[in-house]
Amino acid sequence: RESKLNLMKATKVGIDSPYNYVIVSLLVTTIKFLLIPSYISTDFDVHRNWLALTSSLPYTQWYYEKTSEWTLDYPPFFAFFEYLLSFFAPYFDPMMLRISAEPYRSSQTILFQRLTVIATDLFFFYAVWHFGRSLKSSQVNRLAIFVLTVANPGLLMVDHVHFQYNGLLFGLIVLSISYMVRDQVIMSSIFFCIALNFKHLFLYIAPAYFSYILSHYCFKTKDASGFVSRLMTVGSVVIFIFAMSFGPFAIHGQIPQVLSRLFPFQRGLCHAYWAPNIWAIYNIIDKILKMVWLKNGWEVPSDVASMTGGLVQETSHLILPTIRPPHTLILIIVFLLPMMFRVLKKPTIAIFLMAVVQSALTFYMFGWHTHEKAILTAIIPLGLIAGDPKMGKMFYFLGTVGHFSLFPLLFQPTETLTKIFLLLTYVAILQSMLLVLHSGKPIGLSIMEAGYLWGLVPVGIINSIGTIIFPTLPFLPLLVTSVYCSLGIIYSYIRMYIHLLRS
Repeated sequence: RESKLNLMKATKVGIDSPYNYVIVSLLVTTIKFLLIPSYISTDFDVHRNWLALTSSLPYTQWYYEKTSEWTLDYPPFFAFFEYLLSFFAPYFDPMMLRISAEPYRSSQTILFQRLTVIATDLFFFYAVWHFGRSLKSSQVNRLAIFVLTVANPGLLMVDHVHFQYNGLLFGLIVLSISYMVRDQVIMSSIFFCIALNFKHLFLYIAPAYFSYILSHYCFKTKDASGFVSRLMTVGSVVIFIFAMSFGPFAIHGQIPQVLSRLFPFQRGLCHAYWAPNIWAIYNIIDKILKMVWLKNGWEVPSDVASMTGGLVQETSHLILPTIRPPHTLILIIVFLLPMMFRVLKKPTIAIFLMAVVQSALTFYMFGWHTHEKAILTAIIPLGLIAGDPKMGKMFYFLGTVGHFSLFPLLFQPTETLTKIFLLLTYVAILQSMLLVLHSGKPIGLSIMEAGYLWGLVPVGIINSIGTIIFPTLPFLPLLVTSVYCSLGIIYSYIRMYIHLLRS
């Protein structure tokens, strides 16, 4: 009762005031500034090299340049974004724009790169605020969704410690979803296509968009001419944006080269750190079977690359059938179809939002060479619908597990307290905001779910000191983290899929 009374009082004094959103944004931005001295990952070298090659070479050479091992492998819009940033780089350190095989990491270069991420995150703040304005919800709930989304610890760890520009890119996705909630399908399509041409990872959620637009927008009209007209309108938007992005390279016959960079299938099934998905379980089963084979004196192939060597490479399984790209594609299609049929059958905005999450998780579960960071493609849209009690519960569970699974990205001992602080602080915020969103009702985790989350504590300890305890098994902490987190993520995937199909 006291909680509800406080919320009513807060509403009367203007909880929805822009002042409150600015305060939250400033607090989150302050944390980002405090993270500037964090460790320097190889992604700094990646983006620094992209700054150099886009500013030093004509665009016709961007996807061919390979002086550095960190070649350009993002879609053209992101390449032009790096080109735009390069105009400001000389004010900090002109040397960062020199193409070189060796990394260049001056303090001014690092500062420039950090500041560009912080600056472009302002667009993410705007997009989340815009989404809140699209909801038919209370002022308190809109602010709670804003806090949950902009304070996301995954973005803080991946963008402001490890280093990427996901805030900007997810801003495009959130804005697209916001327009879809407003039933402005063409505007939503525009921003989704722009996002897709910034980062092709967003193909993960394209099936949800395709199904919803086809059913809700194109089939909404009762006559054939209306259907054709709407289909051509959406198609024209897609073709125009992709022509803007890939057109300059198509003129010079470079599309095969660009696509070879965007989809490097020569890499292995798993990344160096196994993303916590179905293949992590598959890999560990293969390892266990190998031990059984050896114990029984059966022959095991010895000329197969190890799945636990920490290298990005083509590998084969020892006992189980080796997984190839076509296998992953077939599984993705099979597990996407029920979701797509559900959207086609009942194209409501609630179904669409759940389908976005499930589509992202399906690619994450079964995709080829999935990166652990891709879990954010599901977590961030899921946070937008945390006002639904069942989705709020799953957001708490998946958000905790998914963000924890990013810990190996911050592998330096000096970052241990940082990642623990970011996650625990967010979990506390999450608990408070879910109470607000659900009118004071508890999250309602089962004993099994709560016990699983508490199990993250010993896994975190192993992840932090495992290499000290087991110096001859450097991959063991990563393996334990990956396999344990995969169980929680697979559980979330199944639970939410069932909820989607029954909704």
